[in-house]
Amino acid sequence: MKTFHLLLPALVCSGLACHGARADMQWTEVMKLDSGQPGGPANMAISTTKWAKKDAQRSETSMKLGPINMTSAEITRCDEGQTYQLLPDQKVYTVAPLTPGGGLMPQMPSMGGRGGFPGMGGRADAAKPETPETGTSAIDTKLKDLGTEKIVGIDTKHYEVDMTVTSTGCAGTGTQSIVMETWVADIPTPVPCLAVSPEGASKMAARLRASCDVKTTFTGDVTGMKQAFSGFLMKMKVSTGKGGGFTKEVTMLSRAELPDAPFALGEDWKKVSDSEFQQAKRRGMMKTLMGGAGG
Repeated sequence: MKTFHLLLPALVCSGLACHGARADMQWTEVMKLDSGQPGGPANMAISTTKWAKKDAQRSETSMKLGPINMTSAEITRCDEGQTYQLLPDQKVYTVAPLTPGGGLMPQMPSMGGRGGFPGMGGRADAAKPETPETGTSAIDTKLKDLGTEKIVGIDTKHYEVDMTVTSTGCAGTGTQSIVMETWVADIPTPVPCLAVSPEGASKMAARLRASCDVKTTFTGDVTGMKQAFSGFLMKMKVSTGKGGGFTKEVTMLSRAELPDAPFALGEDWKKVSDSEFQQAKRRGMMKTLMGGAGG
């Protein structure tokens, strides 16, 4: 399950630490992805801007794939336990249950199905459970303190975490080495309702069916791994022993007070069903492909 191996470091943060007093915040992060697979999305660039206020977060993601620029947007409301998936150009939206940890990796725009990562569609909750299954993920960690650096003028602590992940059963089969670097700032992580446990992170990242019961264990320098994610993640670089990985870096951050407007929808927005939303998304995509919008 390579997807799990690539995404676990980004998701572990919320299950181990990363909480505290919060203030309004806006930031942009750019992710560059290399699948390490022939024909995969090598060097794909994904840009996401997020706005966080109290228990709400808005995100807008843009992904460039060749000559096509695809976008997605959503609003997460912790107080309602819901995520509003948006098509701003058509002023339509659909509502889905809040997915813990869903804000840690960008939503990938797609032709159909819910946005996912790194595939073109599909999400952890998209598959229907069938036969109950079990699996394990054993994660051994070692930490190196690499000093301090500034990212967009903000002081960060730089760490390297060497991980060995061994999976069995429905979580995948085999052992993989991961080298991960993090640059963390002394800024509380916003919108903690998006946090997820390590067990939930492994299931979501691997897009396992709800029937896949995964037991996750951490060994080695677990305290050090918490330290490597203690604060706001300004930059992260992940590479695997089998090739592939990604770099995600904050390119702008502001802690100025935000208005309420970005976290609400006006009366001119229309609520639609999930199937109607996917149809509208496909229509918008085809219009883009034909050069009628953003092409």
